[in-house]
Amino acid sequence: MVRLATPEDKADFGISNPSKALFFVENEKVTAPENRISNHKEVADGLYRQFGGATESVMVARTNAQTFKFSNGRTTWFVNVQNFPKRTAMILFDGENEPIIKYNTKNYERLVKKYLSEDLEKRQQAGKENKAVEKEATKVWNSIDAVSFTPDQKYADRIIYHSNTTYYPLISFEDGGNCNGRFQNIIYLDAKQKNISYTFNVTYINGRMLEYAYSREGLESVQKYYLNTLGLLDSIVNSQNGKREMKLNFKYLPDQFIIHSSLGFREEFHLMIRDR
Repeated sequence: MVRLATPEDKADFGISNPSKALFFVENEKVTAPENRISNHKEVADGLYRQFGGATESVMVARTNAQTFKFSNGRTTWFVNVQNFPKRTAMILFDGENEPIIKYNTKNYERLVKKYLSEDLEKRQQAGKENKAVEKEATKVWNSIDAVSFTPDQKYADRIIYHSNTTYYPLISFEDGGNCNGRFQNIIYLDAKQKNISYTFNVTYINGRMLEYAYSREGLESVQKYYLNTLGLLDSIVNSQNGKREMKLNFKYLPDQFIIHSSLGFREEFHLMIRDR
């Protein structure tokens, strides 16, 4: 199922040393009992959570990509999921050796701990440290969130139209507020427009972005913007392949607005005197 890559091979995904990878895939040409497919997804999601998602050193994903190239810098291997004899499988690449393909979900975790144990331990330790930081950040956020302030439309308009920040760009940057609907952009790898590099879709209402979706090599990242009745941002939710990765919550105060991330970081934007 794994062979040496040739120059003619086209891959949906490419991973090169020092990066490592853990992919959970399906060959939809092969039938399998629903419980087996569900078990594969559950085990895959469990390992994904153990890593805390994709990291800088290990790409972890349950993907619909079908072709892969893996390189250790000396040798490049090619894998085509459509040649797999089983419906579901795990592909593990440790950055050095030929990729390992396993079909039995009972072996997934054992192999991960054998070949990616150091990466997993580092990620879990970082997770513990992040939880401590998040706990302290949550305390600070709760004290800020307890401040009572009710914005009115005049306050909202000052922020929306005049603050000129990352989250509230000047309206001229968004087509004068006349942009409505869903717009799609497709970027191709070739002049004949046969091979897609990536796509992104943007949804607007009255010039305000409601959703941004980016898709490349089997991974889809979506950013959704939620507005309150005044038109102010209430929250922004980021997800990858349908799983929520991060949420930004907005808190408005008389002279500033604050963004608090579910990951623990915080941004503050102070309003200019002329905008108060």
